[in-house]
Amino acid sequence: MTGRDVHVPAGAPAGAGAAEMPPNRDASAPSGTPYREVARMLVVNDRVRTARVKHFYGAEPADPRLCHLVPDITRKPVPAPVDLVVAAAGTA
Repeated sequence: MTGRDVHVPAGAPAGAGAAEMPPNRDASAPSGTPYREVARMLVVNDRVRTARVKHFYGAEPADPRLCHLVPDITRKPVPAPVDLVVAAAGTA
């Protein structure tokens, strides 16, 4: 850790994003992309990110020991975890 670097995973527990999707999964997101496609894209992105971290760093990205802070962003309104990260960076 150098300066004010704080390593925090940019994600949420598996399935958290899918829980936020509307019951009518055939509808479209604000971008116009169907929610079913958005869910598929999230799964693919997670797999690619995991493979990249394993390949280049020889590490399991879900290992909390790699991070300074691991907030569960699904349990609090957005400002709360952001404030937590900012406070942690200020003490780094």
